[in-house]
Amino acid sequence: MGKKFKMLLIIFPFTGFLFFSPLYAQDFKRDPRIAEIKPPKPVRIQLKRSEKGAYTWELSGNDVDGIIKADTALRNYMKNPNARPASSK
Repeated sequence: MGKKFKMLLIIFPFTGFLFFSPLYAQDFKRDPRIAEIKPPKPVRIQLKRSEKGAYTWELSGNDVDGIIKADTALRNYMKNPNARPASSK
């Protein structure tokens, strides 16, 4: 009798899970608005150095405001190299 009781204790929780799991799964639905949200792409900076030691850069990205902020941060950094550039966050 002890073996049967142990087997019931092991099997019973799994059978309950199999019968009731489809009921709980119906409560959760995907919101289509969440799937449409995409994270913004970062500004791509391509830094170049000339033979004379001067720096130039090319900025690309989808966010115009982000490109302008990156450009002003690079210009300010080139004026004062000891200062840290502003964080984009």
